[in-house]
Amino acid sequence: MTLSNKSVVLSVIIPIYNEEKVIGRCLESLARQTLKPKEIIVVDDGSNDKTWEVLSKFEIRNLKFEIVRCAHLGAGAARNLGVTKATGDILVFVDADMTFNKTFLEDLVKPILEGKSKGTFSKLEYIANWNNRFSRFWNYAKGIYEPRSIPADYPETSPVFRAILKSEFDRAGGFDESKGYNDDWSLSEKLGVKATVTKAGFYHYNPENLSEVFIQARWTGKRKYKFGILGGLVKEFPLWSTIIGVIRVIRERGKTGEGLLSLLTLYPLFLLVIKSATTIGIVGFSFRGEPSK
Repeated sequence: MTLSNKSVVLSVIIPIYNEEKVIGRCLESLARQTLKPKEIIVVDDGSNDKTWEVLSKFEIRNLKFEIVRCAHLGAGAARNLGVTKATGDILVFVDADMTFNKTFLEDLVKPILEGKSKGTFSKLEYIANWNNRFSRFWNYAKGIYEPRSIPADYPETSPVFRAILKSEFDRAGGFDESKGYNDDWSLSEKLGVKATVTKAGFYHYNPENLSEVFIQARWTGKRKYKFGILGGLVKEFPLWSTIIGVIRVIRERGKTGEGLLSLLTLYPLFLLVIKSATTIGIVGFSFRGEPSK
């Protein structure tokens, strides 16, 4: 199947949950794209902050903008619901805390338009708020010491689809909503293919304070672990994972530019919060069946 920029119908789907601070700039960034989507579908997954107030006042000229509201079921379920409203040939899934280069959509779907791929991903994901200390700490905890979310040596294929032909999405039967944090891997698992990695540039906001760190880490804990629930609990146990994390970042201090005092005081506190929240996420998702976000 080969499409052209003139004939392509693009649907952008955004699942959101308590994103009042960031959804506005995400939508504004999408509205400035060189390749305009036909529609932007925002699925409010049971937000209890002021997200709905922000969305209800937002207008995008010359674009179909639809808001769908549902009970809090998790990101995978929200994406699936958004797709039921989509009319595009190509589906694009983004998060509310992203902003984009002007050519992001154009670069992202190019291999699909050329008939070279059924779906794509991008590894050019940069950190928008690198000037924030806790945002940098979030990266350090992942072993990344520069303002990008994905390492430069990331493979040329990915198990995550940022854009995909709707026909392929339908063939897969949508995201597996039982996968928790890893639900966006499920399309690749069902289809038996991986996404082509592109150089579509975009920016992501890391947590900026301990409250945001806790919420985000609890969400990331809601995933499948290689050695099961027990393996996840052992791996993320706050005491020793904090000690190991501090030792690791001090060894790499030359790459961080952080002061030693900060790494010996604030960073351990950050790790205790992130590891405790991750542990809570594991327990909640595994034993209580909580939504994935």
